[in-house]
Amino acid sequence: MNKGECVVVVFSKAPVPGTVKTRLLPDLNADDAARLYRELLERTLNTVTGNAQWHTQLWCTPTIDHPCFLECRDKYQVELRLQSVGDIGERMHRAISESLRNFRSALLIGCDCPELQHADLVTARDKLADGYDVVLGPASDGGYYLIGMAAAHREVFTGINWGMNTVLPVTRDRIRGLRLACYELPDRWDLDNVEDMKKYRNLVACGL
Repeated sequence: MNKGECVVVVFSKAPVPGTVKTRLLPDLNADDAARLYRELLERTLNTVTGNAQWHTQLWCTPTIDHPCFLECRDKYQVELRLQSVGDIGERMHRAISESLRNFRSALLIGCDCPELQHADLVTARDKLADGYDVVLGPASDGGYYLIGMAAAHREVFTGINWGMNTVLPVTRDRIRGLRLACYELPDRWDLDNVEDMKKYRNLVACGL
């Protein structure tokens, strides 16, 4: 399969203290929360770009020229893109839509899922190539850690109460309502709270 047939879109905020991983405050101070966020971003990019079989784009907000993003561009050889305005659903749809102008399929992820595996990305890419319309990676908090499409479907991203534990079931309902063939990856957990942070530290301690 040609590397140019698929793109992995990684959504990230600039790791500015006080603006990222705020659910971990005050258990962590703002600087430590920002460092943790950057650590998760680099872990994600390591997973995505290691033995990469696709193109990788880092979609940034609020700017692409934050030093962290520039360092990641050079270290991981990723393309930097600026996220559009609007809520997260509008921004995700725009990123997928724009990416599919140049690639046959697009996989969109954040950088909050320490359990993300390279094999998850391979499976998602292959399922889209096999004819599935959508691939979802369900997250244990009621959202999803990955969504992949071979064509952009705006309805999947509109009218969603983002940040709520209803994101996943509502998204499933939208996909069924549109009669799209959907493949689901294994459930994974996102790092959202202190208990998640403890699980993450255990992963790291075990060399995982």
